[in-house]
Amino acid sequence: MNSVLSAFLLTFAGLFPIVNPIEAAPFFLGLTAGMSTAERTMLARKAAINGFALLLGSMILGPWLLEFFGIELPVMRIAGGLVVTALGRHKEQSSYLADLDPPVLKERPDGSGSRCHHFTPAEL
Repeated sequence: MNSVLSAFLLTFAGLFPIVNPIEAAPFFLGLTAGMSTAERTMLARKAAINGFALLLGSMILGPWLLEFFGIELPVMRIAGGLVVTALGRHKEQSSYLADLDPPVLKERPDGSGSRCHHFTPAEL
């Protein structure tokens, strides 16, 4: 039981700063502003369940897949660090470039005539 708790705490401490739910909450509220409270709750619940299933599946199948492909854990740690570094650098550069160029504006799908900025979740 102690090893499961320590593995959970280690994983939580590693993922919490990357996922950053405190910063993501205002974005979620802004993106779901047109939804009712029930729809917003349902969407948040689906996202939480899918995220939990992904983490649980990774925890269960991950060691088996690493062994199957002959990948050692230190290699994965280095690769993960490089991925996080690349994402941080991309985010830093995209915020710098956003200051240089105006956002891409497109017509709203409902035809209201006003313009909106379309973006992907990766830009959050």
